[in-house]
Amino acid sequence: MSRSASISVLCGLTLAALAFTAPAASASGQVVSPDGGATLNYFSSVNQFTLRDSRCDAHSVYANYRLNGGATQRVDHSGGCNTERSWTVSGTGTIQYRACTNIQAGPDQCSSWINDSL
Repeated sequence: MSRSASISVLCGLTLAALAFTAPAASASGQVVSPDGGATLNYFSSVNQFTLRDSRCDAHSVYANYRLNGGATQRVDHSGGCNTERSWTVSGTGTIQYRACTNIQAGPDQCSSWINDSL
């Protein structure tokens, strides 16, 4: 095989590999509870959430979200200091979400609601 033919084959294989590579998850939005205990990232390219317990304070964290203005869903995470929980949602339209710290002896600390697209 000639050198130019080898280069053409190599370029073709490289382009084929790139075509089958999963898209990188890019953050569409991030919210943090007012006390800094809960961090919620939403990756719109794959409809994935990641909830992080950002403080070592013995408080669990949770996320609320609503799809297309529907019922509010709650996802709890009690893994402890600097741990994360991820999940995906499906559908099309709009999504609202917020991050909260569950305060056992007082009102929960929740961020403002964020509006985004699915």
